[in-house]
Amino acid sequence: MKKFLFFMLAAALFCGCDKDDAPTCPVMDISIPASSAENPVQPGSTVTIQGKGFTSASEIWLRGMARTDTQATVSNITATAITFIAPAVSGEQTVILKQDGGTYELGRLFFAEEPEPEDLELLPKKVARTRTTYYDKSMIYETTYQYGADGNVIGMLENEMQDETVNGTYKYLFSDDCISEIYESTLEPDYEDERIYRISGGKVVSYTQKYADNVKSYRAETMADVSYDTKGYVNEIVFVEKYTDAESSETNHGRWDIEVSGDTLIRGAWAIDYGWEYTMNVTPGPVNNLNIDLWGLILSLYDDEVSFVPMTMNYGGKRFQKLPAQIVISWKDGDETGTDKYEIEYEMNGEYISKVIVKCPEDEVDEYNKGLYATVEVFYEE
Repeated sequence: MKKFLFFMLAAALFCGCDKDDAPTCPVMDISIPASSAENPVQPGSTVTIQGKGFTSASEIWLRGMARTDTQATVSNITATAITFIAPAVSGEQTVILKQDGGTYELGRLFFAEEPEPEDLELLPKKVARTRTTYYDKSMIYETTYQYGADGNVIGMLENEMQDETVNGTYKYLFSDDCISEIYESTLEPDYEDERIYRISGGKVVSYTQKYADNVKSYRAETMADVSYDTKGYVNEIVFVEKYTDAESSETNHGRWDIEVSGDTLIRGAWAIDYGWEYTMNVTPGPVNNLNIDLWGLILSLYDDEVSFVPMTMNYGGKRFQKLPAQIVISWKDGDETGTDKYEIEYEMNGEYISKVIVKCPEDEVDEYNKGLYATVEVFYEE
């Protein structure tokens, strides 16, 4: 968390709702209890905010640095005060009031910082290849890994397959300041797909993707900037997508926000201009201690718009130390909303993961997938 948190005043905060909000905040004379980095709010404690105008429908939410919101449990409300149970959050939090259809910033509270986790000790055997298979075998991705003398990944070859036939190949080439990805299609030689990941300080800080269909005169380009928090975890990916065809062009802006608690990814929020957005909540599972980062592979099952390939190759910042046992995705597509819950199981060979099994949400189970979404098989060097 930024250094200035340690120099905030320990006096009570007296403030009103953000004057830029519209309509005007319905609660006046707000007073939030004193808190600071040296005197933080403890999760589970009760917090009372004074003011004039609270109602029985008032809600309190806390917004962290990753701009994801956590709802607090309100235990008591009067017209002049609202009391809530402090949730398990960390660091600086913006206090949000939701009332009368509006959302208002009331001020700040400070929670204890998460302790720095110890560096994860990786298992000695290296992954030779992985094989990702979707339930109907319509898409299979088989990836082989090449390593340098220092043990780092220096090359990857990913075959895109269907019914054991190679449709195309992704080649990943490494240099000191970038990773280049080139796609060669077996079935569509006029299709082009290329990504460049730019590296600074051992982390990918931006990337561009260009793909085109030269027959149909279709072009698309994605440009993204990747940010990291003070502990080295990725916490934001901001991107712009541009599409052009023979008749029209379109530009969309989007963002991935990622929240880490301690050493574990617990929440991600994704949104883009054209109305598609979702929030991902994660229940942590086993230790993420293979030489490649399985989180990147698992995330890529859900989202191809934002690339997590650098995470797999250990160029995506500090790795989350726990793999997911469950991922719950709450989504919105225009006027439609829904929730999908994926359960993730791991088969082990001793202390090594041999297979990742991702199960479908219950409402998507049918005679074709039989509850299976995808599997990732992991094979090791001898």
